[in-house]
Amino acid sequence: MAEKYENMVGKVFKTNSGTDCVIIEYNHSRDMNIKFLDKFGHEMNTSLPDLRVGKVKNPFAPAVCGVGYLGEGKYKPSVNGVKTLAYVQWHGMIRRGYTDEHKKKNPSCEKSYVCDEWHCFDTYAEWFYQQKGWDRGFHLDKDIKGDGTQKYSPET
Repeated sequence: MAEKYENMVGKVFKTNSGTDCVIIEYNHSRDMNIKFLDKFGHEMNTSLPDLRVGKVKNPFAPAVCGVGYLGEGKYKPSVNGVKTLAYVQWHGMIRRGYTDEHKKKNPSCEKSYVCDEWHCFDTYAEWFYQQKGWDRGFHLDKDIKGDGTQKYSPET
């Protein structure tokens, strides 16, 4: 039986988001550790049935406009099925920076983009919840300083 387990370690699977992952530890079919084969190398515990049917999700796979990803930390995109304000703001910012449809409708956003660190929702949410007035419905505005920058970032 141990030989069967040993054969599972090193086996590569593809997730539904297209990220490859490898089994790095196999205790039994309901208890194994995997590592995603991307630049983040995120590790997690899962089950073989979930891995085989594609239920395993890489929190670092770019799922929003090809660049935005959730990351992993204390901030969630929704609570009790309702999207959080941080997620709504972040998703809108990513959309403004990376969708042709939005840029065509809003030519002033043609060169807009988001700093690399904010491609991660969890990193953005950390910044967001530290801002005074986040709970009073303020708006994210990269132009507020009036320096002509097209970059969304903590500095702008």
